[in-house]
Amino acid sequence: MWIEKPEWIYHGDKRHMPILSIDIQPLMERFITGAMDSTICVWNFKGLIDTEEKELKLATLSQHCGPVNCVRWNPNTQTFASGSDDKLIIIWEQKEGGLSDNLEEWRGVFTLQGHLSDVKDLNWSKTGKYLASGSIDNKVIIWNVEGRQFYPYQILSGHESYVSAVAFDPFDKYLVSLGEDKKLIVWNTKDWKQVKIYDQALSHNASQVLKRLAFTPDARNLVLPGPKKSNYKYMASVLNTENFEAEKYFIGHLQPVSVVAASPVLYKVEKTDKSEKTLQWAVAIGGFDSTISIWRSEDIKPIAIRDLFSCAVSDLCWSTDGKIVLGSSNDGSVVAIYLANELGDVASQREMHSFMFELYSEIPPEPIIQHTLRKPVAKKLEPQPMNEQKEIRLQNGKRRIQPVFLSTPTSSGPQNPSQTYKPYIPVSTSNITIMSSPNAPSLPSVDISKFSFKVNLSRILCNSEPHNYSESICPVNLLHISKLISTSGDIVLEAMILEMNHVRSAIRLRKGNKQLWINYLQHTVQILAGSQYFAAVYTEEGYLYCYTIGGIQALPEMKITSCKFMESSGHYLGILSKEHVLYVYNLEERKEIIRCKTDDIEVKSLSISEEGVPKIESKTGEFFVFDQNMNLWMRIKNSGLEYYKADGWNPPPLSSDLVTSDLDSYLQISISQVETQLLRLKFLGYKEEYSYTVKKYVNMLIDAQDIYKLIDITQSLKNTNKVLFEEISKILESHDILNKLMI
Repeated sequence: MWIEKPEWIYHGDKRHMPILSIDIQPLMERFITGAMDSTICVWNFKGLIDTEEKELKLATLSQHCGPVNCVRWNPNTQTFASGSDDKLIIIWEQKEGGLSDNLEEWRGVFTLQGHLSDVKDLNWSKTGKYLASGSIDNKVIIWNVEGRQFYPYQILSGHESYVSAVAFDPFDKYLVSLGEDKKLIVWNTKDWKQVKIYDQALSHNASQVLKRLAFTPDARNLVLPGPKKSNYKYMASVLNTENFEAEKYFIGHLQPVSVVAASPVLYKVEKTDKSEKTLQWAVAIGGFDSTISIWRSEDIKPIAIRDLFSCAVSDLCWSTDGKIVLGSSNDGSVVAIYLANELGDVASQREMHSFMFELYSEIPPEPIIQHTLRKPVAKKLEPQPMNEQKEIRLQNGKRRIQPVFLSTPTSSGPQNPSQTYKPYIPVSTSNITIMSSPNAPSLPSVDISKFSFKVNLSRILCNSEPHNYSESICPVNLLHISKLISTSGDIVLEAMILEMNHVRSAIRLRKGNKQLWINYLQHTVQILAGSQYFAAVYTEEGYLYCYTIGGIQALPEMKITSCKFMESSGHYLGILSKEHVLYVYNLEERKEIIRCKTDDIEVKSLSISEEGVPKIESKTGEFFVFDQNMNLWMRIKNSGLEYYKADGWNPPPLSSDLVTSDLDSYLQISISQVETQLLRLKFLGYKEEYSYTVKKYVNMLIDAQDIYKLIDITQSLKNTNKVLFEEISKILESHDILNKLMI
């Protein structure tokens, strides 16, 4: 463990302005602070891990007219919210351009007015759909922020004194609010009614304006500032979320507990007999005694760090990877605590999801990531000095002023993604007592790449619909994955081109804003493809990589001469080479199922069905499907006949040369088109569309009085499709034609 108090983080000129709130962006590119001087500062997170980083403060925002009590990032990372004593909540968003001196342009895009007094706490729902705010007016307001509308969705009244803390549970099923009336109210987010009012553990709680509470990431506990145990011992209460009753207490602070923050990850901890590892959560607790303690769920004694500040701890936050804790204080300083393995190894997302699924048969929802406009250190060009206007005197004595073009300052381009950073080794701070293991390990290694992953290629592999997969570990010849990987949120495969000696590319898989895995390649990525079962990468050097969704390389690199198009669906991967040869592979069975040429077709696009059937679109607007039985291409659409897969058949409009033709000619052309369409629908297996089109075809034959074709179609249906034959028979009987056909 290492501890550092960065001197460059402060508000005000004298560096003693109380910092009331702090929060880290989920992407770990920035962190924000709110202070007593009504300002908000946006800081570069890389400054905490790179001593050579020069651009540290990215923006100073001063739109509030009162102390900023709380700042919180939206889970989608694009915006953040701030609450102040001026009764307002401001939603901030990064914008292009601007004339401020800030390195990044952040503007208040929405001002939420609804509270009648100071706003003390904010909390976003896990999906980013709702924002909850608590105020001294004794109210909790739920703001609907979906679709950028930002309006008061619910106003919750139940507290008899001001509300100091609010929090959503990991499943967004409950909201809890803590008031100075010593009550903890649990609200159901479905109907926003009170589920429980709990006040036993709060009856002796110290009176304080700002409090913070937190749900644990496994949703089993709620940790909040608790009562006083004795004259010299204060504690935090751990409630069981099944009944919201006190389960245990964390005891040890010498003054009242002011803030609780839960790590977003779980940690793998060995049992005492070292037989196996269990998953435990961790929380950081701060108090008026300027001490921060870090507890795991089953700890009897914590890691306690004393004498960090000269005043109370005002706020705490964790990094997304669970390795860094930031704390702010009323003395105007910020502390950074770097954890190595004191809490145990961080559980992977799959392990966390599996653990949650075993507990609840579901996993918490996750937001869809929305990247901000620029990298956190994108510089802004200085405005050009304004040229003086030139005045010219004409011969008649009149003046003429020559106009001058005023350019708008713009931002510079993004930084070079290949730039590397040296790890930051913090210097220990004096007057800090660390009560933990006597042999403190070195600073944990930090993966810089995830702070500056510039996406060059991106491909959605799986949409937000749930899928069920095998739970077994992926062997080489089986590309199934855990069913917990794909639940809600698009699964996206991304690639970044690097300029390094031994590593040319990096690929990663993410679901929403959660990175599932990342791998590095010795070759340059050119094309991406994949499905809910696998991810495929083709490189400029002619190598094909195949990975399971869990990140395991399923097959050794395959040498492919060239690749023009690469598409996939289900377990099938299709590759069209530049030599006009199409290959379709079944990766689950590890075999080639199709190899054919497309010499006579100028291919515009390629697609693969769930059954492994390739379909190509030509540059002339024609579509072809490969028939494996006949080993040739079947044309299913030509440029003169449109077909839309819907509830019915949509004929194309008449061309201009048919407007003057007689009705019989038009009818024959339409029948010919429908006959062609029937063959294609039957070949493609579109049963509903085929049935509808047959009925349409029979009605057209009746209008044309074409007895011979009616006999053919009815005889064919009688032998192949009894249900459709009966429906056609009713149509023929209604027109008194059935007897004439002698069927």
